[in-house]
Amino acid sequence: MKIRSIGQSAMIRHLLLSFLITVTMMHWLHFSSVHISGVIVFALAAGLLTAYDRFLRAKRPERTILKTGAALGLFFTAATVLADRDNLFAGIHSRLFLAAYSLIFLGGFACLYITSVTAILIAASHTSFCEKVQAVNLQVAQGASSGDLLERHPGLITFLLCMLIWGVWFLSEYPGVMTVDSLEQYGQIIGARPFSDHHPYIHTLLIGAWYRLGLFVTGSPVHAIAFYTVFQMTACAAITGFLMMTLTRLGLKKGLRYAVLLFFACYPVNGAYSVTMWKDILFSYVTLLFVTLLVRLVHAGEDGKERIERSDAVLFLITGVLFSLLRSNGLIAYVVTVPFLIVFLKGMRRQQILLHAIVLAVVLIIKIPVAGAVLEARAEFVESLSIPVQTVARVYADGEPVSDEMDRIWNRIMDTGRIPETYEPHCADHMKNLIRLGDAKELEDNKAAYLKAWIAFGLQHPLSYMRGYIDTTRGYWYPDVPNLTIGFDESIAPNDCGLSGAPVLKGTLWLKLRELFLKLPQQIPLYGLPESCGAITWALLLLFGIALVKRGKAAAACFVPCFAILLTLLLATPVTNEYRYAYPVLLSLPMYLVFI
Repeated sequence: MKIRSIGQSAMIRHLLLSFLITVTMMHWLHFSSVHISGVIVFALAAGLLTAYDRFLRAKRPERTILKTGAALGLFFTAATVLADRDNLFAGIHSRLFLAAYSLIFLGGFACLYITSVTAILIAASHTSFCEKVQAVNLQVAQGASSGDLLERHPGLITFLLCMLIWGVWFLSEYPGVMTVDSLEQYGQIIGARPFSDHHPYIHTLLIGAWYRLGLFVTGSPVHAIAFYTVFQMTACAAITGFLMMTLTRLGLKKGLRYAVLLFFACYPVNGAYSVTMWKDILFSYVTLLFVTLLVRLVHAGEDGKERIERSDAVLFLITGVLFSLLRSNGLIAYVVTVPFLIVFLKGMRRQQILLHAIVLAVVLIIKIPVAGAVLEARAEFVESLSIPVQTVARVYADGEPVSDEMDRIWNRIMDTGRIPETYEPHCADHMKNLIRLGDAKELEDNKAAYLKAWIAFGLQHPLSYMRGYIDTTRGYWYPDVPNLTIGFDESIAPNDCGLSGAPVLKGTLWLKLRELFLKLPQQIPLYGLPESCGAITWALLLLFGIALVKRGKAAAACFVPCFAILLTLLLATPVTNEYRYAYPVLLSLPMYLVFI
């Protein structure tokens, strides 16, 4: 009788939760209450919950798995409800109904996400993507007489394949893709614009060095630009080769290694980005190299080694400096990462401290005295205020009543009467331009006063601040946010520098194929997920949860650089869904497969 009673209570619970999931999904997808899909969703939900209970009883997961699954599931629930609120609550205006449906949606999504995520964590804890060869020496693995070419020469084969396929993009975009940002740096290189750190000046100097070499050899500015493009392709392909060497060394299964290789070499965005002159591209591959080195350190520690290999230590120094300098948020991400590495990678703590100290010393010298000597101008202060200006503007855009005192404060730096017609929830550039038209110097000269005013204004209008923040950042933490067009920039944008593209591979057929390659991810479910910043973040969180429950805190520490990059975006992103900003996280995901 007792067993039967438990079975009945479980059935009733499943039916209630299935109904909750069904109501949530029907509202989310905007199906009517009489649509036949309601029966299908209800049946699937009931089946999922029943199978999940049986799965729990069979596998008996540890509490760490259940806690991690619950935490991730609740995050995904909150992200969905907050980011997709306009869609979920469309047509619901009564406060009573809003409150009721809020509880229903929270419960329905929580049940769905927690169940799914926990099941994934349990399955991953009983699965291994790697063969047990972690202790095998890299030279032995590479020199094995058996196996295919990729197994015997993973770095070389990967490098050559990437260069070959990316070379097609190079020929079609010769001498490389240059957008407004790239042309700004080019203007600094040729002396047409003041040398500034609006873009990291180390990257501008790097472009300039290759450009001058190319100009010396060819005498043509267009061909000279190609020298940097080839350098970037070569560096990115070499880092990808190092990744494949490490995956082979750590025993990632052959099928997955081939999938990783195909992703890097053949995924259209990687080809298009490899020839695009943005700081974000080189920074992304440096991030991949940094993460790869951290994973190698974790595995070396697990194998009982107490010293970092000399070659890895040299790479670590170079990578740490570049990671900190190639993008403005790199140094912040590095500083955030260091304490976690020192605490959780205990076996190599002394070497780590020395390496981190050298990296930070070099970076600070380049950032302060060297920059002070070579820079002719500094980036505008307003450029770092995307989130504050968007939250303030949202109050006016929502039409909320603003006190005379606050209105006078904001009118000193911008015309608040123009905010409702100028405000764009997904991009802060419009509001920053409004401040430039007003009095940006007043803002810069009185930072503390305006910080105090921003906080006070937020306390008066918390809901508008929340809406402004969500709409400015949600592309990085929720998958279903429309992305900007990726990879469609063609060669050199219109400019006043006299530059124009000279594509070698051209013609209607190639242009149609190129357009098809770049549009397919937007048309095919699942295949397009790598182009969603939010999906990248969710994948990172899932891999982090798996690493935490399977390998512990030392493995989880390898995720800190990517989380730190995302954190800086959540604090200062100017655009809600700029794909290149999340690109380093996407490239790093394959490295984390070794923790499964």
